[in-house]
Amino acid sequence: MTANDGRNAALVVALASGGSLAEAARRAHCSESTVARRLRDPAFQQQVADARRAMLGQALGILTDAATAAAQALRALLDAEGESVRLRAAVAILDAARAHVELDDLAQRVAALEETEALEKAAGKCSGPPGARGLRDGR
Repeated sequence: MTANDGRNAALVVALASGGSLAEAARRAHCSESTVARRLRDPAFQQQVADARRAMLGQALGILTDAATAAAQALRALLDAEGESVRLRAAVAILDAARAHVELDDLAQRVAALEETEALEKAAGKCSGPPGARGLRDGR
């Protein structure tokens, strides 16, 4: 690996993790103008986006594991001695279940809308917001 490869990797990581232009330049041992120039390159932008996606995937894995542990803790609290502890655990579980059902319902509705849109496009129909047809047709 060359020094430039190392600087590029440091720059990608610094930008993907939310660093400012100045911070990214400092971490990659380059100038801010170099960072700005690199950010105008679509291939470099894709590298930063890919790195950010990978970082978020790792964080999501940690959160998923923690959510499982939290759910197990709530479930265990349903058997607690104190009535108020059992009640709060039950309410938390029911709230989480309701939120999950709502999100699942929304995901299904969005998927159905996307499928309808794809079918309409395949059939040659115009889809989109009301009034958009005239704009697309040049009217």
